[in-house]
Amino acid sequence: MSTTARHAPPPGPARAALTALGRLVWPVDCPGCEREDVALCPTCRWSLAAPPLGRVEHTAPGAPPVRAAARYDGAPRRLLLAWKERGRHDLSPVLADALRRAGEGAVLAAVRDGDGAETLALVPVPSTRAAVRARGDDLVADLARRWARSLRHRGVRVRVEPVLALRAGAGDQVGRTATERAAARRGALHLRGRPPARCLLVDDVVTTGSTLAEAARVLSGVGTRVLGGAVVLAAPPPGTARRGGSGPGPDLSRHLRRRLVTDRHEPRSAAARRPSAREVLRRAETVCGSGPAAPGHAP
Repeated sequence: MSTTARHAPPPGPARAALTALGRLVWPVDCPGCEREDVALCPTCRWSLAAPPLGRVEHTAPGAPPVRAAARYDGAPRRLLLAWKERGRHDLSPVLADALRRAGEGAVLAAVRDGDGAETLALVPVPSTRAAVRARGDDLVADLARRWARSLRHRGVRVRVEPVLALRAGAGDQVGRTATERAAARRGALHLRGRPPARCLLVDDVVTTGSTLAEAARVLSGVGTRVLGGAVVLAAPPPGTARRGGSGPGPDLSRHLRRRLVTDRHEPRSAAARRPSAREVLRRAETVCGSGPAAPGHAP
């Protein structure tokens, strides 16, 4: 038997049976909407495949021009969080494709700017060591590598250059205000390799742009031409609330609907061991001060 035959995927019916068996052991839901038995539903996939958001205007002083695929809101936000914090690395190809589309204009401008022989570098914004250990990989660098492969297939001279690193104690930016983010990132990055001649910065999310501004400052200080940046998602401008308002949100609403159905059909002895769906809803209303958000709203 040839090596190709030995490692070929099983035929359709067998593959379907293996998939069904796997889902019994490891149930899968779409992380964007919790639709059952589908890793990523068409609607949530489209939320990242729609025309790119374009240039992000509300970035910190010193940040290069940044382009994003979508807003950090609704289904795109939930997809990225599942990929980043809950081990859904199967979403990497979808997020990398969104990054590719977001950075299309920046790459075209870089190609026109160069002489065709000068290599373009994609410089990923570094993650903390703790984050890399927890996630099992440097996920932003992985997105950059995927993007670079797609560009090389189109004849673009490009390579990934992870030449930036976080200084010890730099920490995460989650929960900080714009002023705190800028102060925390000042001096937080340093070079750990030979700087490229010109580059695009790559990150998963831009919030205030303070990290991108610091990355541009460090690279520009050693002669690198920072042509711009590309990210998967951009946080809404300051003062803009995420869609959905108050309330438990759609994830809890879907959970409650399932619980209502389960309560009707579950034996009383089993149902008595846990709160009913109506009791869960009452508690949620007490905490949030409102009823459940309408289906389709973001948490």
